[in-house]
Amino acid sequence: MGRLGLDRRTADNCLRRLLCLAYLVWRRPAQSLRGVAAVASALLFIGIHNAWDIAAWMTIYRKREKK
Repeated sequence: MGRLGLDRRTADNCLRRLLCLAYLVWRRPAQSLRGVAAVASALLFIGIHNAWDIAAWMTIYRKREKK
């Protein structure tokens, strides 16, 4: 199995933390919801970064393919 990239490991960690926060929301709602907001923001930025990487890769790949 290959090594996971930083984005993938970060996303996996965010999803684990989101699961833990879902459990804690019943005990400490205010702190848990702040954590949920932070994790959701991190996942959003990871998604935007991945979309940008794919768009850049497709642009470069298509230019090479046409030559």
